[in-house]
This record gives sequence, C-alpha cells and structure tokens, in this order.
Amino acid sequence: SHKITDWRMMRVAVSFVAVVVAPVLAFSPNPSFRRSTAVQQALSSRWTMMPDDPQPEVDPRRKDPDDKPPPSPVRMPVIDTGDGQMDVISRLLKDRILLLGQSVDDEVANVLVAQLLYLANEDPGKDITMYINSPGGSVSAGMAIYDTM
Repeated sequence: SHKITDWRMMRVAVSFVAVVVAPVLAFSPNPSFRRSTAVQQALSSRWTMMPDDPQPEVDPRRKDPDDKPPPSPVRMPVIDTGDGQMDVISRLLKDRILLLGQSVDDEVANVLVAQLLYLANEDPGKDITMYINSPGGSVSAGMAIYDTM
C-alpha cells in the first residue's frame, strides 16, 4: 500500500512538472533553463508540435514560382467632350487637378513633376489641386514631387 501511494505521488509530481513547471521554464529568460534536458523531456512527453503545412502547388509551366503574373492593365474611363472623347485623367489635368493614386517610384514622380511644371508654366497665378491616395514608396521620388510643389 505504501509503494502504491509513492507511485501515485510520483505520477502527480511528474505531471505537475510536465504541465506547470516545464512550460514556465521553457519560456524563461534564462537560456540554461530552456536548454535543460529535463525540461525538454517533460515538454516532449506532453506537448507535440503540429507538422508544417505542405507548400502549395506551383504551376509547373511557370519558370520562377516567385514571379507573379503581370497585372492586367486598368482601363481608364473615357468621357465625351464637344470635340470627341477624352480619358478622365486628361480631363482632370485640363481642370488643373492632379491625381497620385499608386505607389511612388521614379517613373510616377517624373510624370507628376512634368504635369506640375506644365500647369505652373501655363498659368502661374492659378491653383493646382492634387489628390493623393498612395501607400508610399521611394523617398527620393517623393521628395522630387515635394520640391516641385
């Protein structure tokens, strides 16, 4: 009877170490506790890691799986004017309204700077309105736009 009680106490102690003490020591800031074989054994007996998710299938026809397919071009709306049709961006430019609606890079900045310079040269006294809906981008390209403004 005495041996059975000792055995049960031993199981309770091992369970306590595995469930309570081992996770606390495993996340301890002291690295020697985390590397302890007793902690690793206690954790491995109770806790298991889920297997890694398998990699998604890649189309074998693609040369580089990291390459994304090119985005389809966005169709610009066209409006009727008295002289014919005009895309919306050109019509806004005619009203001295500029739109920055994408990430800023050198190419986008050059176009916007050219539009700003054109409008400033056309009539230096009139205001130019700029709408910005951009996630950000190149700092140097953004500074070129800022300096032109």
